[in-house]
Amino acid sequence: MKAAKILAGCTYGPETLKIIGKAFDDAWADIAELFAGDADRVVAARERLAHAALIAATEDCQDSELLKHMAPTDHGLELPR
Repeated sequence: MKAAKILAGCTYGPETLKIIGKAFDDAWADIAELFAGDADRVVAARERLAHAALIAATEDCQDSELLKHMAPTDHGLELPR
């Protein structure tokens, strides 16, 4: 999956990547149903969310719950209504 490659290809340390990955998975679980039924939109939304999680993260990020909420709201992920 493209989103997993984006997260795996970044330059954060292994512990920070675990936190970013958890935040991504948790954030996606919260919004996935909004994109149900449209595979192209799912791929695009997951890619945007992965980028947003990486932008929101810092190397000393230790709180996946905080990052989970920052990523989609602070970095331009437009959610369908």
